[in-house]
Amino acid sequence: PWSPLAGGMLAGRWSDGDIGRRRQLQPRYAGAADAVERWERLCADLGEEPTAVALAWLLHKDARLIPIPGTQNLKHLEDNLTADRVTLDAAQMLIS
Repeated sequence: PWSPLAGGMLAGRWSDGDIGRRRQLQPRYAGAADAVERWERLCADLGEEPTAVALAWLLHKDARLIPIPGTQNLKHLEDNLTADRVTLDAAQMLIS
Protein backbone atom coordinates (compact mmCIF):
# COMPACT_ATOMS: atom_id res chain seq x y z
CA PRO A 1 0.00 0.00 0.00
CA TRP A 2 3.02 2.32 0.11
CA SER A 3 3.15 4.69 -2.84
CA PRO A 4 -0.28 3.66 -4.17
CA LEU A 5 0.12 6.09 -7.07
CA ALA A 6 3.52 4.70 -8.15
CA GLY A 7 5.35 7.92 -7.43
CA GLY A 8 2.90 9.93 -9.53
CA MET A 9 2.82 7.60 -12.55
CA LEU A 10 -0.79 6.52 -11.85
CA ALA A 11 -1.85 10.06 -11.00
CA GLY A 12 -1.17 11.22 -14.55
CA ARG A 13 1.90 13.24 -13.62
CA TRP A 14 4.43 11.45 -15.84
CA SER A 15 5.11 12.62 -19.36
CA ASP A 16 6.66 10.34 -21.99
CA GLY A 17 10.01 11.98 -21.25
CA ASP A 18 9.70 11.15 -17.55
CA ILE A 19 8.99 7.50 -18.37
CA GLY A 20 12.02 7.35 -20.65
CA ARG A 21 14.34 8.80 -18.01
CA ARG A 22 13.00 6.51 -15.28
CA ARG A 23 13.25 3.46 -17.55
CA GLN A 24 16.94 4.22 -18.05
CA LEU A 25 17.50 4.48 -14.30
CA GLN A 26 15.38 1.54 -13.13
CA PRO A 27 14.52 -1.56 -15.19
CA ARG A 28 11.17 -1.96 -13.38
CA TYR A 29 9.85 0.92 -15.50
CA ALA A 30 10.46 -0.92 -18.79
CA GLY A 31 7.11 -1.00 -20.55
CA ALA A 32 5.78 1.80 -18.36
CA ALA A 33 4.74 3.93 -21.34
CA ASP A 34 2.36 1.21 -22.55
CA ALA A 35 1.02 0.65 -19.04
CA VAL A 36 0.42 4.38 -18.54
CA GLU A 37 -1.41 4.57 -21.87
CA ARG A 38 -3.69 1.66 -20.90
CA TRP A 39 -4.22 3.25 -17.50
CA GLU A 40 -5.19 6.60 -18.96
CA ARG A 41 -7.68 4.91 -21.34
CA LEU A 42 -9.27 3.02 -18.44
CA CYS A 43 -9.64 6.21 -16.39
CA ALA A 44 -11.13 8.05 -19.36
CA ASP A 45 -13.58 5.20 -19.97
CA LEU A 46 -14.63 5.31 -16.32
CA GLY A 47 -14.82 9.11 -16.31
CA GLU A 48 -12.75 9.23 -13.13
CA GLU A 49 -9.49 10.85 -12.08
CA PRO A 50 -6.46 8.52 -12.31
CA THR A 51 -5.77 8.99 -8.61
CA ALA A 52 -9.24 7.81 -7.60
CA VAL A 53 -9.04 4.78 -9.91
CA ALA A 54 -5.60 3.78 -8.59
CA LEU A 55 -6.83 3.88 -5.02
CA ALA A 56 -10.04 2.06 -5.97
CA TRP A 57 -7.97 -0.66 -7.63
CA LEU A 58 -6.09 -1.21 -4.38
CA LEU A 59 -9.32 -1.20 -2.36
CA HIS A 60 -10.74 -3.89 -4.68
CA LYS A 61 -7.66 -6.11 -4.29
CA ASP A 62 -8.18 -7.13 -0.68
CA ALA A 63 -10.36 -5.82 2.14
CA ARG A 64 -7.36 -6.01 4.48
CA LEU A 65 -5.27 -3.73 2.25
CA ILE A 66 -5.34 -0.08 3.24
CA PRO A 67 -3.69 2.36 0.81
CA ILE A 68 -1.67 5.19 2.28
CA PRO A 69 -2.30 8.12 -0.09
CA GLY A 70 -0.96 11.60 0.35
CA THR A 71 -3.33 14.46 1.05
CA GLN A 72 -1.40 17.63 0.46
CA ASN A 73 -4.38 19.65 -0.71
CA LEU A 74 -8.17 19.60 -1.07
CA LYS A 75 -8.02 18.07 -4.59
CA HIS A 76 -6.04 15.10 -3.25
CA LEU A 77 -8.57 14.62 -0.46
CA GLU A 78 -11.48 14.72 -2.92
CA ASP A 79 -9.79 12.14 -5.20
CA ASN A 80 -9.03 9.93 -2.20
CA LEU A 81 -12.66 10.02 -1.07
CA THR A 82 -13.93 9.39 -4.62
CA ALA A 83 -12.00 6.12 -4.74
CA ASP A 84 -14.53 4.54 -2.42
CA ARG A 85 -17.32 4.87 -4.98
CA VAL A 86 -15.37 3.72 -8.07
CA THR A 87 -16.38 0.21 -9.14
CA LEU A 88 -14.05 -1.95 -11.22
CA ASP A 89 -15.00 -5.20 -12.92
CA ALA A 90 -12.72 -8.25 -13.25
CA ALA A 91 -11.35 -7.16 -16.63
CA GLN A 92 -10.53 -3.69 -15.34
CA MET A 93 -8.72 -5.21 -12.37
CA LEU A 94 -6.32 -6.90 -14.81
CA ILE A 95 -5.18 -3.60 -16.30
CA SER A 96 -2.19 -3.44 -13.96
